[in-house]
Formats: sequence, structure tokens, C-alpha cells
Amino acid sequence: MRKKVVRLSSSLGSMEQTLQEIKNKFMPGGLLTDSWTQQVGTHPEDRKQKLVLHATKARALFTDECGMKHRLFMSKTEEWMRKVHHVRKQLLTLTNQFINIEQEMTVFLQRVFKLLEQLPQKIIPVPTGGMKPQAYLNQNTLVEMTLGMKKLKEEMEGVVKELAENNHFLERFGSLTMDGGLRNTDRI
Repeated sequence: MRKKVVRLSSSLGSMEQTLQEIKNKFMPGGLLTDSWTQQVGTHPEDRKQKLVLHATKARALFTDECGMKHRLFMSKTEEWMRKVHHVRKQLLTLTNQFINIEQEMTVFLQRVFKLLEQLPQKIIPVPTGGMKPQAYLNQNTLVEMTLGMKKLKEEMEGVVKELAENNHFLERFGSLTMDGGLRNTDRI
């Protein structure tokens, strides 16, 4: 118990010393006071005028430096936002154009396949299931479109080979003329 009392009394002494140091700092002429406010011979009105002068200078400095930079930043931000908005509109327009082109290509492919089905079977044989156009519904299917085009190219190469075989067959039996036209076999 005695030790606790000794400890408390020693800490109390250091607290009193700290309080005295703080009072000395805030006393006139201390470290934390402005010396010009405590000068002998200055009138309180003069001190107020000096405070107003300092506040006016601080406000002018803030307005000149920070306000100008803020206005410049805001104008640049507005300009960039206008540009971003314009680019966004252009991208949306481009996306719509790609969608329209994709739809037109699907319609054209359907027409081509209908025409292929209408051609006589002897010229171009059509599979029994018929060819159906591949619709590219997803906008991000460039790879699928490329693979579809390769498949179409392979099918067309097969058709070209069959046509070449048919032409060779017709040439062997004398039904074709040298220029590729059909000879009228009724006259022979």
C-alpha cells in the first residue's frame, strides 16, 4: 500500500510540473502566443486590422491558387466527359451497324440456300436434309463465323469437284461443246 501511495505522489508531482509548463507557454510572451498581439503600445483596433489584413491575404491567395486550379480541372473534366460521351455514341452506332450487317448476311444466306435448293438436282445435288443457314446470334462470335465460313468453303469445294466430274462425264459422252455449252443431242 505504501508503494502505491509513493507512486501516486510522485506522478502527482510530475503532473503539476507539466501543468505549470503549459501555463507558461500560454502566458503573454510564451511560445504559443503571437508576439505582435502583445506588443506594448499597440491598440486592440490595430490588432483587429492586422487580423483582417492577414485573413484577406489568405483568402486572396486561396482564391488565386486553389480556385483557379479547381476551375481549370473542372473545365478539363467537362471536355473529357464530352469526348467520352461522343465516343460512346459512336461505339453504339457501330454496334448497331454490325448487328444490321449480321442480320442482312443471314437473310442473304437464306436466299442463297433457297436458290441452291431450286436448282436441278443433276447440276448441284442438295443433301436430303437441306442446307440451313447458320445464324450468328451472338455479337462476339468472330471465331464461330470464321469456322462457319471455312465449312462453307469446304462445301463449295465439294460442289466444284462434283461439277467438274459431271462436266467430265458429259464431255466423255459428247454432250458438251468445246466452249462449255450444251450440245443439242436431239439433232444427232
